[in-house]
Parts: sequence; C-alpha cells; structure tokens
Amino acid sequence: MLSAAAIIIGIITFYIKLTKDSEVAAYRETIGYIDRHSKEIWEQWDAIQDKTADSKQIRKFLNRLEQMALLVNKKAFDNDLVYNSFWVLYCQPLNYEAVIEVFKSQRIKDKFVFAEYKKLSEAWALRIHAEENGEVSNVQ
Repeated sequence: MLSAAAIIIGIITFYIKLTKDSEVAAYRETIGYIDRHSKEIWEQWDAIQDKTADSKQIRKFLNRLEQMALLVNKKAFDNDLVYNSFWVLYCQPLNYEAVIEVFKSQRIKDKFVFAEYKKLSEAWALRIHAEENGEVSNVQ
C-alpha cells in the first residue's frame, strides 16, 4: 500500500515537472526565435506597408508568420509572447492587396498553405477587437 502511494506521488510529481519544463522550453524557444527573426519580419512588414515588397518577399513574410502560427498552435511557442510581439501581423497584412494576391495564389495551389496563419489570426481577432475597444479579454 505504501509503495503504491509512493508510485502515485512519483507519477504526479513527474507530470508536474514535465508540464513546467515544457512551459519553460516554450518560453525559451519563443524568445530565441523572436530574437533571431524579429528584425527581418519587421523589415518585410515595412516594405509591405510602403508597397515596395515583391511577391517573393511577401511569400517569405507569410511563411515566417505561418511557422510561428504553427508552433503557437502546437504549443511549442508561447501564445502570449508571440501575441505581444506580433499581433499586428496577424490582423493587418490581409488588408493589403499585394498580400491578399500572394495569399490567394498560394492557397489555390494548396488549400492548406497558410492555414495555421489564418487559424491563429482568426483566433486572435476577438482578442484584438476587444483590446482595440478598451475591453479586457481572456480570449486566447
């Protein structure tokens, strides 16, 4: 009986430690990714806003956002860290005709292209809307 209780306590402790280690790893990986790629992403976004970006640059920009969205959706990256750093990139790019053209042309070839980006931007839309209206939101 005592050994069964010790095994159960050991399993619970292991699970808690594993969960916390996964959370810390997600933070660490997210921060590392942001540090490595943030400058390039914002430069590409500036070019899109200035309407100087070509389709190759827009595709590269969307691919980078797709990678982050996939990793957020798979819980490998921390949702809040990515949101706090890049929320604008998940709500505004599809307001630019050049981005819409690249987005649609890539999705014609394969409907799953940029699917994670679209999924994350839709998930964050309520939160962004609430924050823009001065409301506090717990929407993830």
